[in-house]
Amino acid sequence: MSNRPKAPKYTYWRNGTLWARFAIGGREYRESLRTGDVKLGKTRVEAMRNRAVAAAKFGDDRRTWAQVGIAWAGHIAKHVSATTALRYRVSLRQIDSSLKARYIDEISKADVLAIKREREDKGVSNATIRRDLQALSSVLNYAEINDWRVGNPAKLIMGTVNEKRDPIFLPTEADYEYMRARLTKPMVDLMVAARLTGARISELVNMQRGQLNARSGTLRLIGKGNKARTIEVGQELVDLVQGQVAHMECKNVFHFGGKPMKNAPFVFSKATKASRLAAQKKQLDFTGFRFHDLRHWFAVEWLRSGRSIYDLQKHLGHSTIGTTEIYLSFLTVEEAENAKRPAEKALAKSAEVA
Repeated sequence: MSNRPKAPKYTYWRNGTLWARFAIGGREYRESLRTGDVKLGKTRVEAMRNRAVAAAKFGDDRRTWAQVGIAWAGHIAKHVSATTALRYRVSLRQIDSSLKARYIDEISKADVLAIKREREDKGVSNATIRRDLQALSSVLNYAEINDWRVGNPAKLIMGTVNEKRDPIFLPTEADYEYMRARLTKPMVDLMVAARLTGARISELVNMQRGQLNARSGTLRLIGKGNKARTIEVGQELVDLVQGQVAHMECKNVFHFGGKPMKNAPFVFSKATKASRLAAQKKQLDFTGFRFHDLRHWFAVEWLRSGRSIYDLQKHLGHSTIGTTEIYLSFLTVEEAENAKRPAEKALAKSAEVA
């Protein structure tokens, strides 16, 4: 009697090798699994059956990840803002290598979990992983709507990732100057503008000349949800904006030789990684920072100068003061009290008048 283990479902033994045997859609499949390992054989026959089921269900209309990605890109551009579409594309670039050779209907929960683990192993924050999974979910959802696959495991797994606010690391002057020396002029100007205004990168790359009133020293910004706000700016920012070369093909203040800077977040992130590697080779002390950290840096410097946290809330476009209060943790007790005091005086004065 043979000591061989029992063959997994849909397989049988043949001369010490496991073979697959099953029928899908009236067609019989019989093929060597090229292994005598029961666990590996079970995995291979399951993959073979999944491919056969997909071929039977989707037939000639079966689409690859790449094909769906092209169709999805045209679709999503009509339904979300340019900033959101760009964020999706940046996320999909990070996971494309894991899926580009696959059929869209083959992408399983195990594939999505593997992508999630890979991103975690690289030290990517939960918030970024959620954004990556949201982009993947958008593609899979589009494929399901068009009957190119069944189910959306990315949406399921996205719910298991707790979104935590990314920790705030304020840039140092040394890191700031190191990046200025390594970036192209358009990116340097964008970085300087962020430090001078505390504006989001999306607000800056979409800014047009008409939004600046040089005479009054004010700048109109279009923030999240297309909400507009007007902030006060100094002469340095006015000079920076007026010094930008105008281009007939691009109305935006900041641009890459006439092309919109929609990929500026990706360019800055890539430049930061390259700068870290260069600094390591030269044994320089360079930590690096995210572009959004310039906004945090502006906010903390604002409060340390003694200005009101309530004015800062309006300047940054925060809907609640609680969001702005995260910067108080970077201040001394005295600085925090000073930041809150101007508003308290204003309230007291209003009470006296009443």
